[in-house]
Amino acid sequence: MADSLITLLKTGVSFDVLAMANSDDNGSAQVGGDLGWFPEGMMVIPFNNACFTAKKGEYVTAETTYGVHIIEVLDKSKNTRKYNIGVI
Repeated sequence: MADSLITLLKTGVSFDVLAMANSDDNGSAQVGGDLGWFPEGMMVIPFNNACFTAKKGEYVTAETTYGVHIIEVLDKSKNTRKYNIGVI
């Protein structure tokens, strides 16, 4: 189903219309799927990674324990350098 919805998005169907009609998230569906701005690390890992690795204007999917999510990245804040640090 997610692939079909992404195809519709790419043909020009509005994200908010599809979110209102198809989303199981009662909170965000009512506002067209808009989650607003949120900081990195606030969402579950697969969703977070999809949001923060996608480019502005891109549609991506993420599968979490809550289901499959279609994400449209509307805007991004300034990129910052990140480091992965491990302690042994």
